[in-house]
Amino acid sequence: ERRYTICEKNPIYTDPVDPEEECDGPECCSGHIGVENGGVIPASAFYSNSENRTSSSADHGRLNRPYDMWGYGGYGGWLAEKNANDPYLQVTFDNFYEVRGIITQGTDLRKAEFYFCVDGGAVYGIQNFKEWSRTFAIRYAIGDGEYTDLVDDVGQTKLFDGNYDTSSQVVNMFPQTLITKSIRVYPRRIKNVYAGLRMELIGCKATCVDSLGAARNPPSGVKIPDSAFKSSSDVPGHEAFHGRVVYSETRAVEERKPHQISVSTSTKNQDDAENKCQNDYQGNGGLVSIHDSEDQELVQGKIQSANPTDEDTCFWIGLNRKSSNWHWIDGTVLSYNNWAAGEPKTGNCACMDSSKGFKWYARSCSSLSPYVCEGTVL
Repeated sequence: ERRYTICEKNPIYTDPVDPEEECDGPECCSGHIGVENGGVIPASAFYSNSENRTSSSADHGRLNRPYDMWGYGGYGGWLAEKNANDPYLQVTFDNFYEVRGIITQGTDLRKAEFYFCVDGGAVYGIQNFKEWSRTFAIRYAIGDGEYTDLVDDVGQTKLFDGNYDTSSQVVNMFPQTLITKSIRVYPRRIKNVYAGLRMELIGCKATCVDSLGAARNPPSGVKIPDSAFKSSSDVPGHEAFHGRVVYSETRAVEERKPHQISVSTSTKNQDDAENKCQNDYQGNGGLVSIHDSEDQELVQGKIQSANPTDEDTCFWIGLNRKSSNWHWIDGTVLSYNNWAAGEPKTGNCACMDSSKGFKWYARSCSSLSPYVCEGTVL
């Protein structure tokens, strides 16, 4: 006799997952930011203080950037000059990002070179620049052109393990999340004599970076009243509410720290003018950077007060394109400009012409011109 049984299976209940549910954990900010090849970060966001050639410039430092054997599309990686002094690759964003880590890769800079023989024939060979950075350090922006080292748990500059070949990807997560608009990578121990790499950054756009109103001119228009500021001690004229910052879209400058702009009518090339500005402010200054219309008007007024001669009317400012793109010498991105019509032309350094509406003009960096310095008075 065959018998059958009927069993009851207990149902397995699971909480339904809402596909629209907002993710707010750290795992939600671990994607690629878009520095890699084909990513959303534009070429203008890249900068380096040293480049071997234009075909290996800063914007070639994208992760997985391929090489072009014939050189027309550039090489596969950023490459600094031979034995460059402390070179770095910099990426500057339009907005604040939470940067949690980095992916690095060596360079693959192969290029075909033609050689013509005496018998009329032609051959070609392959020129190789296969380089990688075995260790590297990170610096990130904490203010207007001010960068600080990413440190380890004992406060020392952290050295990250880098690459050991041209193609493998090495992932390093940072010991803390960086809230920044700009980050620099400094190769430390390199394979040969050329520092170079390709990279991508891990993180996401920062979501809570709005001004709360403590600034002197908060962008939200909501300002915390002076009466809300307290201090344990102060002196007349330097009460607690003077601790506000002066805020603009691209920078924040401490209001309580005196900041000066000075004009020199003596003439120098741009490099010498920058060095003179640095010396005058004991290393806390340089040629002036202009980030908005308020800065422009301030510099105009300073030049007018200096009574420039008719012979020398174009004053050096701290802007040049000695690398692939126009950048301020202090490392900040060019987010505001006052170029004259048709400018910039062939010159690689910028000056402000007081005889032509204070518009900016590109001219040879070796030209002798008056200049405008800015610096912090300690």
